[in-house]
Amino acid sequence: MKETYSVIESNFRRSRIIINIVGSFLAISFFLYTIYLGCFNENSKLAGLIVLTFMAAAIIYLAVQNILYVIRSQIRIDNKGIIITGRNTQREISLKDIRGFSHEKYSLKISTRDKVNDFEISVYFEKFNEILEWFELNYVNEKNERFKQEQNEIRNNIIYGSNSYEREYNLQRAVRVGKVFNIISVLLSLIVLFYPKPYNVVFLLGVLLLIVGYGLIISSKGLIRLDTTEGQAYPSIIIGIYTLVTCLFLRSFLDFDIYGYMPLITYMLALSVVFTAIVYLVDWRSTTLRPSSVSVFSYTIGSLMLSYAILIHLNCYYDSYASEVNTIEIIEKNKSSGSDPSYYLLVKEEDFDDDVDRFSVNERLYNRISISDSITVLKHSGLLSIPWITISE
Repeated sequence: MKETYSVIESNFRRSRIIINIVGSFLAISFFLYTIYLGCFNENSKLAGLIVLTFMAAAIIYLAVQNILYVIRSQIRIDNKGIIITGRNTQREISLKDIRGFSHEKYSLKISTRDKVNDFEISVYFEKFNEILEWFELNYVNEKNERFKQEQNEIRNNIIYGSNSYEREYNLQRAVRVGKVFNIISVLLSLIVLFYPKPYNVVFLLGVLLLIVGYGLIISSKGLIRLDTTEGQAYPSIIIGIYTLVTCLFLRSFLDFDIYGYMPLITYMLALSVVFTAIVYLVDWRSTTLRPSSVSVFSYTIGSLMLSYAILIHLNCYYDSYASEVNTIEIIEKNKSSGSDPSYYLLVKEEDFDDDVDRFSVNERLYNRISISDSITVLKHSGLLSIPWITISE
């Protein structure tokens, strides 16, 4: 490390402080306004209002803490060390205790020798470029070093080829394959979400592409990976995988109206455990590194979403059982506020199901139906015994 006696003092930019204050105010206002509307809406459920109240309290607390953070935060660098001032704390780190840094998209991550005092410097500090330049002059850029180290690992690992030329060729091919897979996955995800025709073919193509993605990870022997770290040498297909999983989940969630969730929850938990275990083992075996807790958490969320999508598709799309026809009288109509409202037809619980007192419908049917009119609701048992409904127009 070079000796430096320059002094750098920096606070958050005023523009960032203003943005944080305005954003916090809007978030708080949104939740309070939602609670206000709910209190004067006779169809609102008490449980929902209680949840909203707790969410509003949490948002207010986080907003206040965020505002205090950007107002009070300060960093000072001199020949003695780095002084970091937070909301209610101040700590000093000796220059000799700093091991290196990594320049990320929104921050500068500083690592220390004991790893206990690692910290980040936001790009929204006023003198961020000056701070970055100071670290570049005095410490090692660990991201660049990690990238070079990973490249050397690949070029020297006989798993990826018998000689250095073959390994380099396989690395470049893996990079191209990863990019192509991510592009195809994103394009198919858009088709799944916005134009799923023919419906079953598009959905099955999405599931098939996910299988292909995991096949790429296995066949590449870990050269193509699921996890990703900014600046890593190994190509990743996590963008394509998670975009596709999310769109498959949204498609199933939007297309089928489930009203019996207990069988679904049981199946989801069982199937997601299987999916999570498979992804965990694929990741572990391909990289020889045990996935982090963050990775396992993301695998679990993705597995739950994929389990929901597949189960609902199988249960509803392939349901060939006879439906139960119910003619139900509408006792009230209701719609949510906002630029994109939801439309509901309210019924008596005893007329359909003890847990169902309203149906979500499209705007056309909502405008056509009047109070005291009747609608035809078809009860479906489901291929997997997960009950669902359709409303006949």
